Amino acid sequence: MNAIVSLPLAGALVSSPSISSALSPENDDVVLDKLWTQREELIRAEREMYQHCDAIEATLPAWVLQGPVYINNKSERCGAICGWPEIEKLPEPPQHADAYRRIRISPYDLKRDYESYVSMFASMKDLNAPGRRQARADYRRKMRALIKRLRDARQIRQAAGLPSAVSSASRISDERWDAGDAICKLTPSLNQTLARLIIETGYEVKTGSTVDDPDEHAKLPLMVLKNLRHLASGAVRATIDRMLDNPTTPLENLDVFPT
Repeated sequence: MNAIVSLPLAGALVSSPSISSALSPENDDVVLDKLWTQREELIRAEREMYQHCDAIEATLPAWVLQGPVYINNKSERCGAICGWPEIEKLPEPPQHADAYRRIRISPYDLKRDYESYVSMFASMKDLNAPGRRQARADYRRKMRALIKRLRDARQIRQAAGLPSAVSSASRISDERWDAGDAICKLTPSLNQTLARLIIETGYEVKTGSTVDDPDEHAKLPLMVLKNLRHLASGAVRATIDRMLDNPTTPLENLDVFPT
């Protein structure tokens, strides 16, 4: 379920003349408070861990991290971002403005290039043709170089602690998702419905959105929170207060949504 799905929910909340009676009087407020507090703690921990990952990456050579696939005729890195390491010795830049050279190569690229090269020449149909033997030797040499480059990159990342940090961040993210799912499965009540509205809005809201300057996904949910703020309680009320009392602060900086 996402923020678009939650809009009918938001509209129903605003238009209901007796919201307290419309929702179940029996709710899991104690459980909700614990889960909501846990979720916000996990949001903070997740953000801090990803900042730690960024700090580690800043100390590493660029070739071991994700980066652009090509260089252009000005030797500028460009193109799609991929995770294969950059080759050790960059090729000369192409002469033409619309030409590119690949600097991050995968095993699939090497195999495709070899098969394409062999298929271009009838003389190479013979498995023992000198040209085919040379092409095969070049393919194996490049594959060995790639394997070594991958091994070196992995050792550098491990020595810096990056894989462990990324794994921790991923685990925290999973726990934050679990807390949100548990909240959405609680018995419906006013607080639970507002909590679910906040969670679902976070699936679509853009980074940098604020109460004073919301994006299209946050406008209606924020209107609902403003109108029903006085009826909320506990940890959910504290979150709504924090959002509405800091109207110029990006919502992701208020531990409302994950970054």
